[in-house]
Amino acid sequence: MLLSNRTQLPIFLLASALLVGCGPSEPVATETPVEEAPARVESFTVDLSFPEEGADGAFTRHSIVDGPTAILGTLESHYSVLEEGKSSHAPHTHRAEEIIFPIHGDVEIYRGQWEDIEESRVRIGPGQFIFHASNHSHAMSALGPGPARYWVMQWEGGPTGAEDHILPPSTFDYRQVPDIDAASGVGSEVLVDSQTPNAGRYLGTSIAMASGATIQPAAKDSDTVLITLTSGIEINGKALAEHTVGYYPAGM
Repeated sequence: MLLSNRTQLPIFLLASALLVGCGPSEPVATETPVEEAPARVESFTVDLSFPEEGADGAFTRHSIVDGPTAILGTLESHYSVLEEGKSSHAPHTHRAEEIIFPIHGDVEIYRGQWEDIEESRVRIGPGQFIFHASNHSHAMSALGPGPARYWVMQWEGGPTGAEDHILPPSTFDYRQVPDIDAASGVGSEVLVDSQTPNAGRYLGTSIAMASGATIQPAAKDSDTVLITLTSGIEINGKALAEHTVGYYPAGM
């Protein structure tokens, strides 16, 4: 995977998330017919340019991908638009671990009690993202101004042995652009690097690149998901617009 800055200006910020899992759990024997397994998720890029309002004027969800990868049981991603003052759903839980990136507008995140962490409500906006742990009660409402637009990614995997090293419900901030190294033309900051029950390891990094800079990472044993925060970056020779999500499977 080759990353290049083809603009005459520094790229403001590039956020990346690496998911390292152990693959789906072993199938359980059954006498009933087994449905054909869904197709494995392949490399893709999606520009998050969606309508401001949903069909009902309150909430809409645009599916991006939902399926297994080489190392994860399921990778699901979608982009949603939520009218100011509305909630996406009542507090709920799911086995999948989840991150939410606001793109436009602030949102309020309700987080239920989790172990010794008290119930709370957290306001986040562009430049921040939130992590929901597996089976942790949560909900969200749009605070404005205007409709909230946000990107969501969820993942599940088999048992990883990380139950004693669980990343708690957390909020991360990437508004501070990493300092760019003069020699390499690249700057980066690790925002989170932790084990989780579903991923085994979750690594989130913000990256800044000077004009003309190039990164050519070695093939990873992890799935990589990128979201561009300015335009002008090329990945494997393909130019990506601002707010584009790219997925690159393990080994690429």
